[in-house]
Amino acid sequence: MNRREVLIDAALMVVAEAGLKNLTHRAVDTRAGLPAGSTGNVFPNRAGLIEALLTELEHRDLGAFDVEAALRVRSVREIAELLTRGIETMLSPEKSPLTRVRLTMMQAYPNETQAVHQRLLAFLESLLIGCGVDNPQARARLVAAFLDGVMLHELTVADPPLDPALLTRSIERLLAS
Repeated sequence: MNRREVLIDAALMVVAEAGLKNLTHRAVDTRAGLPAGSTGNVFPNRAGLIEALLTELEHRDLGAFDVEAALRVRSVREIAELLTRGIETMLSPEKSPLTRVRLTMMQAYPNETQAVHQRLLAFLESLLIGCGVDNPQARARLVAAFLDGVMLHELTVADPPLDPALLTRSIERLLAS
């Protein structure tokens, strides 16, 4: 891992563990185990660090979904199963801290996360178009909002825990033509 990647990982963990208000260059340096000033050398200002975090979160979000499998989906059921597996991954114990960071960043930086959200919607729309779903743009927005709500609920309440079969059926119903 290069220094930039180490700093991004450390910054994500600072936000996950201490919140956005504690995201400082010094906190990232400390979390990364690097000398003071290291973060500032790579990211001279907070805006650059935030941009790098958003880019990394988008990359990791895509990694939670099987993009190769997405290219092969042929039915609403397969889309629902793909999305359910991705949500399960994002809510897994090892990935849930980053999902919390993602939701925090969406709320704190709505303008900066807009482009990421638009790319997600375009990805969903392409899957829906490929399966002949009516009104794919509106349905993609609905599914994205629903899944964000599911993740928020699971990270804050989660009683009872997520039922993957129920999630799959719910996504299918949202996409039913």
